Amino acid sequence: MQDTTLAQYRAGPDRRLDRIIAAVPLGEPGRRLRRRIAASRGHLFVFVTNRDVPDTNNNVSERHLRPGVIFRKVTNGFRPLPE
Repeated sequence: MQDTTLAQYRAGPDRRLDRIIAAVPLGEPGRRLRRRIAASRGHLFVFVTNRDVPDTNNNVSERHLRPGVIFRKVTNGFRPLPE
């Protein structure tokens, strides 16, 4: 993919983020979230344009949890048997 294509892909989320940040938060938690997003905005969509960032989620802890989650779903949870 060309860099111009990646820049176009990044433009969409950037526009949506502009609209979200433009909204006036109602309470203190919203104001704090808005400040944190504004402060880290330049780092939010790095994965779209930086070719060094892998395009998959290589989160090791999530991969280790996955077998347990699948077992829980297949066995319908860890509920005790009815008496």
